[in-house]
Amino acid sequence: MAVPPRRLGFPRRLLAGALALLAALILPTGCGQATPPPPPDRAADPTLAREWLAAVATGKEEKALALATRLLGGQLPAAPPSRLAERLCRDAGVEPAFLTDGFSPWDFQRWRQAWFFHRLAAEILAGTADEPHATLATLAAAVHGRLAAAEPPRPHLPWPMAVWETGRGLCDRQAWVLCELAYQRGFDTQIIYLRNPATGASPHAICELRKAGRSWIADPFQGKLLPGTSLGQLAASPKLRAALWPERPDWQAALARAECWLPAFPHDYCPRNQWLAAAVGKALGAAAPRFGEPPAGRQRRWRSGLSAPDRAFRAGYWPVPFRLLAADQARQRAALARRNGGHNPSF
Repeated sequence: MAVPPRRLGFPRRLLAGALALLAALILPTGCGQATPPPPPDRAADPTLAREWLAAVATGKEEKALALATRLLGGQLPAAPPSRLAERLCRDAGVEPAFLTDGFSPWDFQRWRQAWFFHRLAAEILAGTADEPHATLATLAAAVHGRLAAAEPPRPHLPWPMAVWETGRGLCDRQAWVLCELAYQRGFDTQIIYLRNPATGASPHAICELRKAGRSWIADPFQGKLLPGTSLGQLAASPKLRAALWPERPDWQAALARAECWLPAFPHDYCPRNQWLAAAVGKALGAAAPRFGEPPAGRQRRWRSGLSAPDRAFRAGYWPVPFRLLAADQARQRAALARRNGGHNPSF
């Protein structure tokens, strides 16, 4: 099935501007990263942590927000945002204050997504052997079987949770859903956009997943999983490319200019969520969903395991989650303005 061309391609008149923005966002690992104060070297109160997780699971937003502040002893980290996070916010239209404010409904949104995929992965994998390839094969099959190649219906924005719940998402969104499921099972993840060598447009997106020194290439859109394969190995092997996409020579050619993107949520760039995740993780162990891991640390870990062929590809911090957050915030501002007689509040 071909990817709808409108989704990932660029009109020619916008290509130059899009490539300029792309160049601005593909940064060396850790570029502009301010180091926030380290999280408190102690676990949160286990009872309080369990109450927080139960509030997240049952959709009790106000309670979860109040408990999050209590879990940090009422003391939020006073840290300047990184230049990288500020740039990602600014380019997407998210106010940089998002990075340093107190806990808000936007944070609850992130916790809810993390809890959802933590629980969903466990349900999908029930009865599956606890082995990395079996885990990924089962998760990838679930994503392929669940999702149709279409945008989620309005008013949904294509966050991973909405993509799964509506059963609709294009190739990069399907890759994101698989990344979220695998991330909750301890995998490192990257979204990979293929790029047409002549135009720079992206005809397709896949993902690469890693654990314990092993790599997998997954194309959930096509229902394909290649074990023991990295992006560099796939790009270097005509035989592997042909086996993966026998009817899509254009996708095979587009591997030569592929780009890797870290699928971190904007919320994970916020020190408050990094502190909360560290405290809850120490208190709850494997019962805690993964979130709030500093994106620069995730990217450094990913790059530390790259072979020379893999390092030839550009890698960066994915701007798409920031754009979705900006769209979410714009909708909220519009709704509040309608209720307030035209006054448009800021966040």
